[in-house]
Amino acid sequence: MKEKKVTVVVPVYNATAYIENTINSVINQTLDKEMYHILVVNDGSTDDSGEKLENIRNKYSDVIEIINQKNQGVGRARNVGLNKVKTPFVCFLDADDTYDNDFLEKMLEAIEKTNADVTIGGFRRVDNEGNVIRTYLPQKISSFTKYITMVSWNRIHRTSFLRKNEIHFFEDSFVEDTPFSLMEIEKGAKYSFIPYIGYNWTLNKDSFSSTGLKVSTEENSDQAVELLRTFVSVGDSLREEKDFQYWIIKSVFHQLLSQGRNGGKNAFLSHYNKAFTMLEKAFPEAIHHQKIWIAPKGESFKVAFVVCAMFLFGRLHMMPLIARIICKKKL
Repeated sequence: MKEKKVTVVVPVYNATAYIENTINSVINQTLDKEMYHILVVNDGSTDDSGEKLENIRNKYSDVIEIINQKNQGVGRARNVGLNKVKTPFVCFLDADDTYDNDFLEKMLEAIEKTNADVTIGGFRRVDNEGNVIRTYLPQKISSFTKYITMVSWNRIHRTSFLRKNEIHFFEDSFVEDTPFSLMEIEKGAKYSFIPYIGYNWTLNKDSFSSTGLKVSTEENSDQAVELLRTFVSVGDSLREEKDFQYWIIKSVFHQLLSQGRNGGKNAFLSHYNKAFTMLEKAFPEAIHHQKIWIAPKGESFKVAFVVCAMFLFGRLHMMPLIARIICKKKL
């Protein structure tokens, strides 16, 4: 019998519309089934996700393990799975996403060849019918590339590195992936990148990525600022590094442009002021870096242009004008 090399951790909560395709995408890998393990954490699903999972396990009991628990959130579910991993490497797959059939083979080959702690590939953003909305592939590899996609799923992780550094998912945060990825960076993970796209990230309107933190409300704006504060805290040892400084500033503008513009200009400006007031106190190195608006090598031109423009608009006290232009609501 071959040694199992990688475990795929899949947290599941009420994913009946997707879970069979998701698990089958792992079952159908080109990698020998003796070399990987699927660890599903059923986080108290109230639909028939659990029944569907049991049916699949009955067919592939040598590959699939199911842990059933009360609903505790995706961060806790991932940690429960991570704590059970016995293989040298681990991947994370969301319950509404899928792998290409050679994902595990490509990732495992790359991380073993490069002796990395984390190996990152690309991904596709797809709709519920599988139509590709956009793609991402690491290019112009630099020290900043690891900051571009702060997620846990388009990559493979070395289990011993995670354990040694006590890296885990935050369980009380709106965003579990980003602090996890930031901890890997902060602990000095060795990264490798491969020119391969094998992860399909589904645009699910009911998922957190579509329904989660919207800074157009006062309460969620406060939570978003606390999230930024968490980033600064987790990355404390990185505060002198320009890559990290730029990424923090970029994160503020991402919050504003991805969610804040859906509200009114007053909410937009309120969040902008709260975020930069917090950074002024907690992370002045980023605010006052003379060349922070110059994007690091590896950043896309489009994103770099937006970050630079927004930063300069703020310095020139033009943000009220920007809010009037881009916000969907007048107030």
